[in-house]
Amino acid sequence: DWSSDVCSSDLFMTAIAAELVKHSFMVNADGKWKLTVPLEQIELGVPETLQQMLEIQVERSSESEQRLLRCASVAGRRFSAWAVASMLGTGIAEAEEVCERLVERQQFLRPGRGPGCTGSEQSAFYEFRHALYLTVLYRRIPLAQRVRWHRALAEAIESAARSRPDARLEHSSELALHFESGRDFERAVRYLILSAQNSARRYAHRDAIAMLEHARGLLAGLPPDAACELELEILERVSDAHYALGNLDASAEADGAALALAEQAGLKAGQVTALTRLARVMAFSDPDGCVAVCERAERICATHDDPLLLARTQMLAANWRIICNGWNQADADRCNAAKNRIHELSGPDRKSTRLNSSHT
Repeated sequence: DWSSDVCSSDLFMTAIAAELVKHSFMVNADGKWKLTVPLEQIELGVPETLQQMLEIQVERSSESEQRLLRCASVAGRRFSAWAVASMLGTGIAEAEEVCERLVERQQFLRPGRGPGCTGSEQSAFYEFRHALYLTVLYRRIPLAQRVRWHRALAEAIESAARSRPDARLEHSSELALHFESGRDFERAVRYLILSAQNSARRYAHRDAIAMLEHARGLLAGLPPDAACELELEILERVSDAHYALGNLDASAEADGAALALAEQAGLKAGQVTALTRLARVMAFSDPDGCVAVCERAERICATHDDPLLLARTQMLAANWRIICNGWNQADADRCNAAKNRIHELSGPDRKSTRLNSSHT
């Protein structure tokens, strides 16, 4: 019965075709229908006729069903009763009961297929019968309510993840999405960084760069101090990703941006880190410049109260001088002295601004 599922294939295709014709994306030429623009350039919203039918169906549902469906649209195409209950503040059994009622009527939902989704370990899970249902329902949520539900779901996932060591990493992309939609930009950025880290571990460095650039775009919504700290970390990881891809100019550009940011903020440790990272790129094209930036980092370190960072910078500078200029006893002695100092200063409770592991 198409009236109980307006997203049947025939009705859907008819509505899409009518929408293409309406916007002149498809024309009849010599008795044959042809697209006027490439398919990948066409962006259609929900066809008006379908939207009206969907809205009528939604309005005929009970208030509790409408509320659950709107909430489910926040979770995504596939969702668990646990996720909906977390947003609504109700019991899981109550959420499952409403979902099962809709499934039984073959309206909006069907049982979840394939692998489980977030929260499916704690409850049954479901999916929308068609993505158009999700789109229409999501649009009906007032913005303030949408923000609250996204944040409530993100916090529930985050809380549940504390029980498993790798769960935060596993759900990092989902957490980033919900925290961003929930206007908690700091946590969104931190989870985007974590997700990028996960991509880098799988050698998906281009994906990591895209996530990090998106995270950088969210920093405008943060207080300046927090934004600066996170931007330095983002730039460092962008540099690493480009370096892994062999894009040395792009890697150096990110390190240069980090250096300028650290100088503007008066962060000496950040300047030292950026300079020593620049050295790894300059070593390929400008050995003298490589040594020069390391020695500049040493001079900055000498005015900064962090003996461990100073020792690491001194060892790094001595190493690069030997690599770029050849072995000499003085730099070998400096390297050995710095190494002993690092062992002396390091300990399980010792905290210091670190140099990137790729430098040491």
